[in-house]
Amino acid sequence: DKTFFALLYGGFGTGKTTLVAGIAQKLRGAGRILYLDSAENFASLENIPSLMRNMDRIQVKDPKDLMSVAAELKKRKAPFDKHTVLLLDEVDAWFEVILHNYVREVTGTLPSEDLPEIEGKMYAAPTQAFLNVINAFKGIDNLHIVMVAHDQQRGKEPKIFTAPSLPPKLMKGLNEKVHVVGLVEAAIGRDGYVRTLQVNPSKQVVAKSRIGGLPVKVDFKDVPKIFSEWVGSARMEEDLVAPEPDPDPVDDADIEVEEPDDLDADDEAVEVEDDD
Repeated sequence: DKTFFALLYGGFGTGKTTLVAGIAQKLRGAGRILYLDSAENFASLENIPSLMRNMDRIQVKDPKDLMSVAAELKKRKAPFDKHTVLLLDEVDAWFEVILHNYVREVTGTLPSEDLPEIEGKMYAAPTQAFLNVINAFKGIDNLHIVMVAHDQQRGKEPKIFTAPSLPPKLMKGLNEKVHVVGLVEAAIGRDGYVRTLQVNPSKQVVAKSRIGGLPVKVDFKDVPKIFSEWVGSARMEEDLVAPEPDPDPVDDADIEVEEPDDLDADDEAVEVEDDD
């Protein structure tokens, strides 16, 4: 399977939607992008027309509708016959709806009543339901998938770490499928505003990369090019047949933003040329 599958996560305002749109434009080839939005994140792209080219948006408030979209995509009939990239933004919001609806159902809690305390065993059925949705999309031929989620602080002092805002068992199921789990960060540095994607783990950040040879953090603007050049390449085949790496997490204080030697530092994520 030469399609790309990733989960990118981060805090509010870090540029997650902008980044995944740039990735989608690089991956789509001659096809179109289907953007499924759980909220109103699409508005963040309205001032960047180059990221909205060949993109169709559907706002999905009820997660049950995701299976309907997957079924239509699988048929590959108009209007879903040309989509080569699927953006799912934000998956944690959909999971929360599934979880809350399930808790209300099994406890007999009415929509007008406060949600009762959620017990650990209540996560099992919603987790499997959401994995079924992801598997439905993964079963569609020639479809790249990039998921977006918020970040969450987990653990206890002094071992607090940043992870996607999804339950551990769901993350375990996704982690077995995805090529990249990356944390999108934005900060003010000495040289101005700095945005990065952390694609390898550190002691305080959950991340993963099947793309060999990447540094812990990659400059935001280089990410679309890195992903698009890897997908379908001989390097991708080599990386995926090799045992999945399990690197020792590095100390966060030692991480520097690096750029692989073969990247053009001027290649901006938002500057996407029209291939049509």
